[in-house]
Amino acid sequence: MSFTGLIDEGKRLIALCSATVKKVSLELGANCPFIVFDAEIDLAVKGAIDARFRHSGQAAMCANRFLVHTDVYEDFVTRLVAKVSALTLGDGMVEGTQIGPLIGDAVVTRIEGLVDEAVQAGAAVPTGGSRLTTGSNFFRPTVLTGTHPGMGVCDDEILGPVATPTWRVARSTTQFLDRPETRSFFNGPSTS
Repeated sequence: MSFTGLIDEGKRLIALCSATVKKVSLELGANCPFIVFDAEIDLAVKGAIDARFRHSGQAAMCANRFLVHTDVYEDFVTRLVAKVSALTLGDGMVEGTQIGPLIGDAVVTRIEGLVDEAVQAGAAVPTGGSRLTTGSNFFRPTVLTGTHPGMGVCDDEILGPVATPTWRVARSTTQFLDRPETRSFFNGPSTS
């Protein structure tokens, strides 16, 4: 059996397969960082959008966290919000569509819960933050600011079109590298 998905689901599959000694191959949870030091901001924003919003944010290797250097943070977030606000939602088979539907209602409901939890804990939503229409599987491309470790949007795989560029703001390169991860999974880092 081969499975790609959430850690808890992988644990259940291992338990089920162990009873019959089935071979199992798992690719489980990831929380990929996108690190922005001192960069050409427009290129960093383009890279961030490509890294976060491809496949509507549902790919396991999509960047979940944006670790932005203090010196470029405000400029990066301003430009990111402008570009994310302009992304086109629609049928993925229609030319020009940049964000398609999510895999199902349960995923959209989960993302709504993560965003609502973050907002209740003090995060701001400069763009997006909601389902396109009631009953649809479209979630508006979202940027959350004021997030921090301990929030689900920072600690878990989002698996949807939500960017959190304030997860870790550092004043030096060593602060990016020295702080421990809040979860045990970490892969696919990108830098700009």
